[in-house]
Amino acid sequence: MKLILVRHGETHANLAMRWSGSKDLEIKNLTENGREQAGKLGRWFKERRLIPTHVYSSPQKRAKDTAELGGGHWGIPIMEMEDLKETGAGIFEGLTWQEIEECHPQEADKI
Repeated sequence: MKLILVRHGETHANLAMRWSGSKDLEIKNLTENGREQAGKLGRWFKERRLIPTHVYSSPQKRAKDTAELGGGHWGIPIMEMEDLKETGAGIFEGLTWQEIEECHPQEADKI
C-alpha cells in the first residue's frame, strides 16, 4: 500500500501571503496556476503508472478542486473528510503578517 499526500494547488491567498484557515473565502480559490498544478498532478500519477484506489479530500473548495482536476479522470469518487479540513486561523484569518502585527500586536508577539 502507498499513501501519497498532496497539498492543494496555489490559491489567491497564497499569492497575497494571507493566512488561510478553515473558512472557504473566495480569495482561497485556486489561481489559474493552481489549476495547472492540479492538472500536472494527474499527469505525474499517469507517468508513474500510479492509479489510486481511493481519493480523499478536505471539503474545502481549493482541496476538492485540486482532487477533481488532478484525479477526477480516474472515475474514482472523491471522498470528502471533515478531518482533513484545515484548522481555523481565528482573528488572523485572511490577514497578511503585516496586518496581523498592526491590528493584533500582542497576539503577533506570541507566535
